[in-house]
Amino acid sequence: MLLRSGRIPAVLLHADLTVSCIGALVAEPSGLVGFGELFGVPVWQSCAVATAGLLSIVWTGSYRSAEFVTIAVGLVRRL
Repeated sequence: MLLRSGRIPAVLLHADLTVSCIGALVAEPSGLVGFGELFGVPVWQSCAVATAGLLSIVWTGSYRSAEFVTIAVGLVRRL
């Protein structure tokens, strides 16, 4: 069933989704930075890894790159 609700509800839903996505983009790196601090990783390094991972997903447009970045980060061991 096709829902036709009009322009105003569409704009409101778009604004809500935009705010939600921005919140997720802010919360994800901050969570990874907090996790890195538990293991003594400097904030800037954790944030750089999180940013590089997100950018690689955006640039390639595939979830396979997300899996690769996740595995690569998981394999990195603290020296």
